[in-house]
Order: sequence, then structure tokens, then C-alpha cells
Amino acid sequence: MSKLNLFFLGCSLYENDSNNYNKLLSGLSHNKSYGLALQSICHKFDQIEDIVCEIPTKNFVINIPLQYDTRTSLFDVSFQASLIRVAQICNKYENVFIATGNLWDDAYGTVEGRDIVQHIMYLLKVHNVPINRLIYYYNNTEIYKSWIQHLEKFNNHLKPLLIYNPIYLNRFSQIKSEYKVEIGNGNKKKHFLMLNRRHTSIRFLIATYLQKEYSSKCYISYNCTNPIPTIREHFAITELDLENILKDLKIDFLNSKDLYNFKTKLPLKLDNQTDGGLPVEMQDILPTYYIHDSACFINSETHYDKIVYQEQPDNINFNFNLTGGFHTEKSLKSFLWGLPTIWLANPQTLETMKTLGFKTYDGLIDESYDTIEDRHDRTYFIKKEIDKIAKITDLNGWYRQGISTYEYNYNLLQSYIQRDTVKIIADFCNEQVRL
Repeated sequence: MSKLNLFFLGCSLYENDSNNYNKLLSGLSHNKSYGLALQSICHKFDQIEDIVCEIPTKNFVINIPLQYDTRTSLFDVSFQASLIRVAQICNKYENVFIATGNLWDDAYGTVEGRDIVQHIMYLLKVHNVPINRLIYYYNNTEIYKSWIQHLEKFNNHLKPLLIYNPIYLNRFSQIKSEYKVEIGNGNKKKHFLMLNRRHTSIRFLIATYLQKEYSSKCYISYNCTNPIPTIREHFAITELDLENILKDLKIDFLNSKDLYNFKTKLPLKLDNQTDGGLPVEMQDILPTYYIHDSACFINSETHYDKIVYQEQPDNINFNFNLTGGFHTEKSLKSFLWGLPTIWLANPQTLETMKTLGFKTYDGLIDESYDTIEDRHDRTYFIKKEIDKIAKITDLNGWYRQGISTYEYNYNLLQSYIQRDTVKIIADFCNEQVRL
């Protein structure tokens, strides 16, 4: 198969951004049959322009990190300056395209009253770069919807390429074959599987409840990002912290003594086939029998609240895009493993998964909690669903009711994983150049 007429370049004003490009290019180029002509991390814009000039018959995609670091204000300094400089190159050469996007959290900033989608469109317009010269990577559907809404206002037949996150999907393409769990396993021994790494109030609370009420019916990890020597420091939670967890979520079905007793058991580890140096929730170190044995996955997502808002100096505001649903690769595990799932996540997360084409588990689980914005009410609702599932006696019969959904989701996830992102981008670039 001939190589695609496409080069990928990385650019940044900061040397320490290079790791972002390595991850991005790894996510884009894992299908070697198409052979990228170039995978170069370039930090000097003149060098990029020289490369473009040398090979005028090729299409170039220049990747810019859309990074939000509240300590360094990279959105203001690095992203804007990089985008402006690349837009200037793009304006001079019709075979140059800009690629950007926040591949992890869809963090979402505002500058001069414009959200990130509006601001990108504004900067491209100022530098006379057509919007169809943009490739934008997104993870959650709220940012996708924002693009659609803003584009409709302009009624322009030219459109950017909006493409679902290549980095998370590339993670799944590299996992071991045994993690493609056989759907329909009829020998479920435990009601729940819950994997936790970093500490949050809702994770700690639900893990405590499972350990207290249903320890014989669940597999629980509460591990740590850091290796074992530092784990005590990670779990240095005081009694005041435990009281604050109860106040934070306004819960009365546990008390501070319950939380303290759970704390003394930490860390809880399921990754007993490893040396403990990696987080248990990573897909390639959790022994698969935990997945085979479990009937329901309790997915403790990164965020539980509707909005997390932070302010930066220089009149730049940052907020995570949590006005709608939010997910990370944790949610995709449900579809890989074929397990009905309860999401500990911010409202509308299940709606986000449906927008991406997945089916959730309404019928097996009452998923009304996804519409409950009050965190106290949502927590109680989830607790009641856990209690309901814990009382199921015919666990295998309950699990088998969702087989068609598990199979559908698994196949859809595989189609995302096997998607040839490079070819999609190359075809888009070729089509736009012909316009």
C-alpha cells in the first residue's frame, strides 16, 4: 500500500511540551501500513516553514497542544502564540492544516469573553485562515456540540474536521488480547467491581460503603498513582478530612468511624500480579479473573460535580467543560469488559456516552441518577441502586439480560479502536485542497 500524501509536524514555544506531541503522534500513527512520511517534533516555527517549502506537493498537519496548566497559564502564552504563528504559515501555504484539541479533559477556557471554540474561530478569521483548514480532536461531546452550534451561526459550507479522541482509543488498541473478555460469561461470583486510584470524596464514600455492607460481594481497589514507598503520604487523611467528606456529600448512611475504619485498610490492591508500581486501574495489569467474576462495574470517573471553575491571572478564566457529561477511558472499560455499569460521574455523563453511539444499562439499572444535578440526591439514588443489585440472588440471570447491549457496545468500541485516524485526516486534507 502506498504511503499517504501526509506529513505530521509538532510545534510549541516550550520545550517541555514535547511529551504531549509524542503521545499525540503515537495515537495517530499506530497503523504503520500507511507509513507517516514524517514524525518530527519541531519547536522552531521557521524550521516548520522550511520543511513545508521543501516539499510543496505534500499536505502538512501541524499539531498544537491545547494545554491548560493553571500554574503556568499555558493557554494564554503557549497556545495562542503557537496558533497565531501557525495560522500565518497556513495563510501562506494551501497545503498546511492546523490540528489541536484538549485530548484529556476537554478543559475549556475563555479569553476576552470568548469560549475556546469561539476564540479559535476568531484567531483563524483574523489571519484569513479558512475554518476547513482546522482539525480538532475532542473527547467529550459537549465540546463537539459547541463547535456545531458556533458553526451553524456562520452558515458556512466550509467545516473543520472534528474527530473523537485518538489517544484514549490508542490505549485500548494496545492492551493484551486476554482483556477482550468473553461476553456472556455465566459464572459471576461477585456483584461489584470498583477500581480507584486517586482519592476523591465520592470514591472514598462509596468504597467505604461497599466494604462495610457488602465486602463479600465485591472486589475493591483503592490504590495510588505513586509506588508503595510513598503510599502512606498519599493516604494521609485526617479525621477532620473524614468529617468533611460527610459534610461535603451530606450523607447519613455512614459516619466518620466507618470512614476511618476503611482508611486503615488502605491501600487495597487487586493488581497482585505486579510490583505495585503502577495504578491498579490501568487495563494491562488487572488480572482478568476479577473482570470475569464480577457482574457490575462501579465506574468512579474523574469528576462528580457539574462544574469545576478556576480563575487565572491576566483576565483568563479556566473551567472544565462539565456543563454536560464527562468521561475518560474509565468509562470505555465498561464496553470493553461487557459489564453493566453504575457511573460515579457528573450529570449527563450517560447521555454523553449515548451521543457517542453507546448503549447504557437502563432496565438492568435505574439510570435516572444521570439527570440529578444535586450531588447529595444523586449519591443517595446511586446508593439505593447498589443496595438493589446487592440483593439479587440470581446474579447470572440478571447479568445475561444485557448480553445484546454488551455485544453492541463491544463492537462499537472496536470500530472506534480500529478506526484509521490517519487515513481520515489524510482524506479530509486531500478533499479540502481540491475545493
